[in-house]
Amino acid sequence: MFVCDYKTDGTPEPQTTRMSESFIDSVPQLATYNKILKLVYGVKKVYCVTFNKHGEWIYLDSLLTDVENFMVTQGISHEINWKDYIY
Repeated sequence: MFVCDYKTDGTPEPQTTRMSESFIDSVPQLATYNKILKLVYGVKKVYCVTFNKHGEWIYLDSLLTDVENFMVTQGISHEINWKDYIY
């Protein structure tokens, strides 16, 4: 199963200077949908897809843990605003 989010702006390429914040912002959103599908509906494996006309990111909800760990190392753990809703 897939949960998908189309973004109209930016590029999904992290090595460029124009990477869209909307691509980054969609990670917790789609990972949350992923967890809901697993917990509420018993779906075993869900892929998250953030995409636009320039490319896509395909990831599992486990990426959210990597994002959280990165935010902690950067001293911005106070911005992890999804933890109250999905854990």
